[in-house]
Amino acid sequence: MAKKRKSKAKAVKKEEPKSSSGFWRGVGAVTLIIAGLVMAFGAFISAPIPHGFWNGTWWALGAAAIIAPIAFIYLGVSKFITEDQQIPLHKAVGAIAMLVFFASFLHVITASQDAFGAAVSGRGGEVGKVIGNGLSGALGKVLAALVFFLLTIFAG
Repeated sequence: MAKKRKSKAKAVKKEEPKSSSGFWRGVGAVTLIIAGLVMAFGAFISAPIPHGFWNGTWWALGAAAIIAPIAFIYLGVSKFITEDQQIPLHKAVGAIAMLVFFASFLHVITASQDAFGAAVSGRGGEVGKVIGNGLSGALGKVLAALVFFLLTIFAG
């Protein structure tokens, strides 16, 4: 009788995925917090980088740039306190939506016409102008302001 051969199965080593230490995620959180602080200081000092950062935010969001540093710091802190050190999607979307809706609200309530009927830009920046003009043209100024105010409250 012939001997049966034993099949030798090679043991397959399972490699565990390398877990990140979270260093770069922590760097991202610190960067958001520092960006918020630099932007806040840019409103008051005339150093090139903070002042340029503030002016760029003012151009985009208008007077809503006042709450932009708070939003940056909030997102940075929320990145730190979550378990996986990622900004939850609903918090990021809420912060961005709050800035956009507030800029649109400010544009709608401050935009007016001069003596010759030409539109005078409001205080909502370019983002507020685009979105605010779109909705105020469809709904009217008062109803659009009410909608943007409520959306700002709900996003906040």
